[in-house]
Amino acid sequence: MKDLENAINIINNKSHNINYQSIYLFTNENLNALNNKINLNNKRILTVCSSGDQYFNFLMQNPLDIVLYDINVLTEYIFYLKKKSIENLEFDEYKDFFINKKLSNKYILSKDIYNKVREDLPDKIKIFWDELYKRYTNKELFKSNLFYKNKYSTKEIINNNEYLKGELEYKLLKEKIKKNKAPVFYNINIFDEFINEKIKFDFIYLSNILDYLSISNIKEYYIKLKQIITKLSNYLTYEGEIGINYIFNYLDELWLKTNHYLIPKVRDEIIYLRKKTLNYRLIDLPSGQNYKSKRIKDKDALLLYRR
Repeated sequence: MKDLENAINIINNKSHNINYQSIYLFTNENLNALNNKINLNNKRILTVCSSGDQYFNFLMQNPLDIVLYDINVLTEYIFYLKKKSIENLEFDEYKDFFINKKLSNKYILSKDIYNKVREDLPDKIKIFWDELYKRYTNKELFKSNLFYKNKYSTKEIINNNEYLKGELEYKLLKEKIKKNKAPVFYNINIFDEFINEKIKFDFIYLSNILDYLSISNIKEYYIKLKQIITKLSNYLTYEGEIGINYIFNYLDELWLKTNHYLIPKVRDEIIYLRKKTLNYRLIDLPSGQNYKSKRIKDKDALLLYRR
């Protein structure tokens, strides 16, 4: 099984395949706050899969349909593990399985809890997780490179996700999942390919994947941004929107750097886009990475494009 082999390579620090990367257990975006600022009721949505939280939070708004995409093959495996866990586990049990307050707690990815879910998993998802549990303990899995090292607290994880706010919200999501058919998942690089030219969406969500483009300066960023929007707007309905970029700490004046990408100053970006067209707007959001912060510069934002 190719996917399993690549997951094991990641665990053993042997993977350099862009289609197989570490996976997020939970979002670090404030999707709970975003849900209160955009209307997705009865909308057809295309969203990045990632941890699955985009799907779970957007589903709370009663969309017409949600389609998933991701360049990372392994996101489908964490999505179905979480989806079937929500369907089969009670609220406290789900939290024990994924987000217990003590990250070293024996219940995190507990095999005993997994066994309550596994029979309901699609066959290829079940085989994948069964094989990993044969090779590794839950603690070894959790601490391995299979998962990004999310250092956010339980409170921050709950703050970012509407369906984790309480038992009532969790049960509501459980009902919505059972009423809706399983979403279609496309393993694609959305910047280079698309699923079907005839499909139109009311909302396309890119999360913060623009941050990972190989770009060295603002001019290059704008050129690439225009190319992406021109392409994706062809798949929007009239007045459909693209969530172009979820931006962390968007008022911070520093340039954020890693060894493989550069994020331009967001103030300059917004001023530039607003001068050029009225099709862009910015949604301010409380911080997804520091829910207690009251500092203005710690605010997040979503840059939206409307066709």
